[in-house]
Amino acid sequence: MEKRTLIQKNIAKKITSRIFILSLIAFTGFFQIQLTTAIANKTPSPRYGHEMVYDEKNNQTIIFGGEDPSKIVNDFKDIWIYSSQLQTWTKISSPNSPVARIGHKMVYNTISGKIILFGGMETADYTRLNDMWIFDPENKEWSELNPLLSPTIRSDHAMYFDPIFNTIVLFGGYKANDMLSSETWIYNFTTNNWYQINPLTKPTERYGHTFVYDKNLGVGVFFGGRYIDLMAETWFFNLSSSSWTKKTPSINPIKRYWSDMVYNSYEQNFIMFGGDNEQSPIRALGDTWTFSSSTLQWTSIQTSASPPPRNNHAMVFDSYLNKTLLFGGFGEDYSKVYGDFWMYDSETLNWNQISSSSISSTWIIIIGTGGGIVLISGVIIAIVFVRKKQKKA
Repeated sequence: MEKRTLIQKNIAKKITSRIFILSLIAFTGFFQIQLTTAIANKTPSPRYGHEMVYDEKNNQTIIFGGEDPSKIVNDFKDIWIYSSQLQTWTKISSPNSPVARIGHKMVYNTISGKIILFGGMETADYTRLNDMWIFDPENKEWSELNPLLSPTIRSDHAMYFDPIFNTIVLFGGYKANDMLSSETWIYNFTTNNWYQINPLTKPTERYGHTFVYDKNLGVGVFFGGRYIDLMAETWFFNLSSSSWTKKTPSINPIKRYWSDMVYNSYEQNFIMFGGDNEQSPIRALGDTWTFSSSTLQWTSIQTSASPPPRNNHAMVFDSYLNKTLLFGGFGEDYSKVYGDFWMYDSETLNWNQISSSSISSTWIIIIGTGGGIVLISGVIIAIVFVRKKQKKA
């Protein structure tokens, strides 16, 4: 009797957790269906080479791309959104998504509230790209930008958004045929176009460096990277004068590339974690540093707990929580891909690993000329049909 009851419960659980809806819809026009499913304690899958940006308007962190070589299906085209207020993850799938990739860069436009993606390396065949996309957090949809002029194909570059000039500043990266770049490119949102500048003084070609905007000084702060050797240089870029300036702090972090760095707008300093120094037994660093651009001082932070050493991870500064968020990365001599989620508190100087529930959301666009069939599986919370208005004859 007990066994039968258990079987009945399991069957009931499967039925309630997996609902199939088969519908035949006779229509002419355009329908948009939003399917929302709630799954407890689910977070983005482990990955490296992804990008994260913080959406200040909606107090949320957005992840796109990445790769996990251990997975047969390795097509990370979904958007994951972490709500600072709800502390939940939401998965968004869009038919208009850019191709899955690693080594791309994304920035948040604080003026428009939208996210811009450029370049990277397609995970299907490792082809480098120079496409440009914009993601709107309001309608949760991608659209491609097509500037008349843009940087050539590249991955592992770095870029930031400058709110004073409403532009993006890009430097370096891997180009075609594994050639490295020392180019500085500026994207103008008003004209929807890129242009290159060629200052006499500039960093040498490299990839895997960090490049973050300093809201206090109004400059881009640049560290590390790799060319023939690893680097531990600190540079400032001033867009108003189109000039690079190399800085000489008294103390520098160890040479590295594929680290990540964010700007803490409250403390007005930078926080950097991890990277690859090609020397440690596991080729990954687990150190935390802060940098003050006003005093030109790097400071090593000794924390009681921290993420395991890694590189190719992604970080953002969450101004709502006043915390630095870190997700994923490569560790242990590139043999382990992480899917853990951490918060760094600049007041306590400690990292804490966090877990959260999630809401998984899928957007499907259907175009019909006489009929269509939709098959949906999952725990359906809401279904919304929005029909496009017909033009009057």
